[in-house]
Amino acid sequence: MKFKKFVGVRTCFFMSISEVCQLILQAGALGEEGEIFILDMGTPVKIAKLAEDLIRFCGKEPGRDVEIVFTGLRPGEKLYEELITEGERIVSIIHDKLMVLKANGEWYGHGTRERFRAWLIDEIEELRTLARRLDGEGIKAKLREIVPEYQEMS
Repeated sequence: MKFKKFVGVRTCFFMSISEVCQLILQAGALGEEGEIFILDMGTPVKIAKLAEDLIRFCGKEPGRDVEIVFTGLRPGEKLYEELITEGERIVSIIHDKLMVLKANGEWYGHGTRERFRAWLIDEIEELRTLARRLDGEGIKAKLREIVPEYQEMS
């Protein structure tokens, strides 16, 4: 009997729920003000390898008992998960699995925290105005302006 298993071609990070919860609680306790924390999630895993291992764990043989079909990426799905984007860097490691991230430039090019906060509040208010008008295209354009890494899902 053959089963079909559809798998993407992605590489992902995996952590247990308890491990994530512990790190988030530690970040909350250690955080001072405005930091962005990155969790060290270990080595990324190829989904195809994970699927093969799970099939073998169930006593089956990949390709013989269970066919793996590569369906490709879904809209908006990335081939590889990025923890740090271009323009960001690790500024300190406060725990063996918890790092503090900082964007290059002061407050994303706004100089001070107060100026960045005022800019962000204005941008969010513009998004709210566009949402009240039900202006989907305007919202997408505003998101591209605010978040340069934003990519529309097709």
